[in-house]
Amino acid sequence: MRAAVIDRYGAPDVVRVRHVERPRPESDQVLLRVRASSVNPIDAKIRDGTMRFRHRRRFPMLLGFDASGVIVEAGSDVHDFHIGDLVLARSDQPTGRACAEYLATSAATLARKPATISHREAAAMPLAGLTAMQALRDDCQLRPGQHVLIVGASGGVGTYAVQVAKTLGATVTAVCGPGNLDLVDGLGADRLIDYTSEDVAGTDRRYDCIFDVVGSQRFREAARSLTPEGRYAVTVPGPDAVWSMVAGNRLRRQKARFVMCKPRGSDLQLLADWARAGQVRSVIEHVYPLDEVAQAHRRIETRRTRGKLVVDIAGDGG
Repeated sequence: MRAAVIDRYGAPDVVRVRHVERPRPESDQVLLRVRASSVNPIDAKIRDGTMRFRHRRRFPMLLGFDASGVIVEAGSDVHDFHIGDLVLARSDQPTGRACAEYLATSAATLARKPATISHREAAAMPLAGLTAMQALRDDCQLRPGQHVLIVGASGGVGTYAVQVAKTLGATVTAVCGPGNLDLVDGLGADRLIDYTSEDVAGTDRRYDCIFDVVGSQRFREAARSLTPEGRYAVTVPGPDAVWSMVAGNRLRRQKARFVMCKPRGSDLQLLADWARAGQVRSVIEHVYPLDEVAQAHRRIETRRTRGKLVVDIAGDGG
């Protein structure tokens, strides 16, 4: 099978597409014929060696955590999914291995793909959508009627976060650049902040939750904009947020949380159901053929994407 592979750490040019051995599913796994995948910031961090403390240097590494496709094999212990089912998954494999023609992943990571969305739209959803859902619902414990500030609302996680927060019944203030205000407004944000012309922390507004997708705020700055029992969730924590998570959470009512996406199929199925109902949609900036996956890595490193970068594995536009 063809797959996106690295043989050493480095810049986007180290990503190669070549033939590797097709995986064999274990008893609790399925084998997917992948139709589409996507690129996330964590893929670039694995590729450049930033994540080497978690992923031991075992090359070749196959990249990519998101997949949408069809089940072509099912292990003996898999009973809820069958050959021919159209599914999406956030891979639970080390380094992902989903940006490839085939992926073996646990059945517990799967959700059924709605017929109303394409494989491209489905492949954009797993890691970014789950990160948004788990940050807001679990880490922030967001409830109907509460107010949430989403910093970095126009990126991959941010576009889902705006929609998830609205689906959870929250009032959403979204922070992005001037070129993305219309996009985020169209996703349902109640209030927009252009970070180039307005100080995010310079108002008297208080939020029950601040979700900093891009790690642009220090926790002590964000805390001034939180309610007395507000929660701050971040995907890229600074040193003060780490200290608060280790010690400060025990000493103060305001809490800080580091968001770690869990490849939970039940959560992904809820997202897929919301997509079927039209409550959540995937925002896709660009679709790359598999042979151009290195270009997607270059783009993700700019931290200026509008929504997601998708990789068309099958090459048929599905």
